[in-house]
Amino acid sequence: MDLLKKKFDALFQRNKTVKETHRRQRIREWRKEIDAVISSLEEEFDPLVARGVFNVRHSSKLYQLPDEIWLQIIGHVSPNRQSFFMLRQVCRRFRVLMEGHEFRDHRFTSHHDCDRVHCDGRETFCPGSGFVPGLPFPFGSRPRYRLPLTRGWLQDRVGELLHIDTLCMRCSKLVWLNQQHNSRCKFWEEGQHGRCHDGTSGPLPKHLYHGFRRRSCIGTRGFVRLCEHKTIKWKEVKKHLVECRKVIEDDGSLQSYGVVVKQCNHPSHQTARCDEATGPKCTLVLIKSGAYVLNLEWSPHSGIGAFPSYQHGQFKASEMRDKFRQYRREGAGLIVPEMAPGQLPEMTCFPLGECTCLSYGSNEETEMVLYGSQKDSICRDMNNNPDHRPLWSREGFHLSKVHNGFCRSQVQIDRCPSEQEEMGTSPCIVTKYHRFIEGCYFASEKYPKVSHAWLHAMDRSSYFWGNRELMAMETCSTPGCRNSYSMGVYGCYERPYDMLWTALGTA
Repeated sequence: MDLLKKKFDALFQRNKTVKETHRRQRIREWRKEIDAVISSLEEEFDPLVARGVFNVRHSSKLYQLPDEIWLQIIGHVSPNRQSFFMLRQVCRRFRVLMEGHEFRDHRFTSHHDCDRVHCDGRETFCPGSGFVPGLPFPFGSRPRYRLPLTRGWLQDRVGELLHIDTLCMRCSKLVWLNQQHNSRCKFWEEGQHGRCHDGTSGPLPKHLYHGFRRRSCIGTRGFVRLCEHKTIKWKEVKKHLVECRKVIEDDGSLQSYGVVVKQCNHPSHQTARCDEATGPKCTLVLIKSGAYVLNLEWSPHSGIGAFPSYQHGQFKASEMRDKFRQYRREGAGLIVPEMAPGQLPEMTCFPLGECTCLSYGSNEETEMVLYGSQKDSICRDMNNNPDHRPLWSREGFHLSKVHNGFCRSQVQIDRCPSEQEEMGTSPCIVTKYHRFIEGCYFASEKYPKVSHAWLHAMDRSSYFWGNRELMAMETCSTPGCRNSYSMGVYGCYERPYDMLWTALGTA
């Protein structure tokens, strides 16, 4: 009887395995078909727009529902904050209906923009800032919906759901399996409180890293990559921090002091012969209160006539994207990484339907239908900033702030002030990339400690990580996975002070 039972169990298990294999094969074939269609659409559209067009034309059944059904859905999910928020994140038709006057006083009203300058999702969960826990707000669309939440279970749950959708299958499975463990950040918060990471166990007191054990913190072994030619070690930063502290203490009137840590002058970074064109560099600013920031920056210039289709003050979107991709191959991708595969942070400087600097050719009407009406379209930013003006003028600029894990990134696009425009050709456009790595070095400390932001900014290939004890997720090697860029849902625990950003001129 036992033998018969074993044979039956083996047969059942074999059939189950065969069914699972067939199911996975069907999923792979289905994904290949979708990828083929989306790839053809991406030849005409931005990646995010291509997926929206795919939903309308090929996939989503939601767009086929009449508005009356949609209004019924809104009525049912309105009390459920989590479902309501998730639905408006994934369905543009849902957003269009929310533009109605009857929803002006709704808790998710679309008639109020975010008015916070440095909103990082802590005091209020505000997609209007461009930051959503675990996922950047969809690039190109106008984020106008506020969700006032404290940092509680609801915000955490929404962040987890959005975060998992951007991971590869392996990483998303690890998130579900390790829900009780620290699967968001492989570097504990304790890593900045007198403790170190050696890559093989959790953060331990510093005295265990001396003597016969010969253990050292990976923050001192690894490095931050400035470009493919230059890297920055912690000992270099530490040396300059000590020097800056001494200068500030010697001169009591100084509130901050900055130095250039490293700069790369390789010929490959000279994209155009402009007077202000320089290679990537790293600067350090320390303020008297103890906060400091490393600024990785690069400002490539396009040069005059780099956009052949330029006319009537408008640049062709496809040519602008090609130029941004070129910058990324030459080093900008290390300073401001993509927040999702194929989504260029530079394109967030030109919100569709609200900026007239770019032309989209024959597909312009389709794109405007997806992202909003083209009526009353003027060149302004998402916060109605008066400084956001057309690129052909010399007065304004286009700015986009991106939260990249524990580091803040920024892209600013200007017209080059040193070049004179030639008749019938496009002006020289400068794209300024910044990445800020924050930390604290107080006067009571003899030497600065490795900051949490530094650990996340380090090049993954510069240190060994074999930590299995904490069940923490390792950085993924799959380019399309969100975990391949950086882990960390929330902003850095060492929050920057307003004085620091004022000293940098970015407040």
